[in-house]
Amino acid sequence: MESKTELSLITYGLGNELKQELINDIINCNFVKPKGGLWASPVNSSHGWKKWCDEEDFGDTLSSFTFRYIGSVLKIDSLRDLEQIPWTRDEWIQALYPDFELMVQLGIDAMWLTVEGENVTRHSGPKTLYGWDCESVLIMNPSGIMQK
Repeated sequence: MESKTELSLITYGLGNELKQELINDIINCNFVKPKGGLWASPVNSSHGWKKWCDEEDFGDTLSSFTFRYIGSVLKIDSLRDLEQIPWTRDEWIQALYPDFELMVQLGIDAMWLTVEGENVTRHSGPKTLYGWDCESVLIMNPSGIMQK
């Protein structure tokens, strides 16, 4: 990743201000999402976390905060973009998962699944991001978070 991307983001359910202690290190967990990091959606998303939660009657969207993020962002907007992700295999159930820990080691600070990316990767198995549900940004390196 050669250039930095700047995003205006919003996150829900963690209070009305950023608390660094809520952001844990990224750990692979044999699933399409890792443990740790900070999940957000672009502020101007047509199908971000709040809309998805409202449609599915799910999650806590009563509290939120917005912030800017600047970092090396892997943007997934197509099946071709999906190939940029390093993958790992769970040998027990023979499933592929993104290797988030390796992404961090490679200097990828965040991964952004756009609305179009979510649509095309939902059922793109065996490499799939099914389970992300909406336009999302997973911040794996919190050093690029800028308070508004």
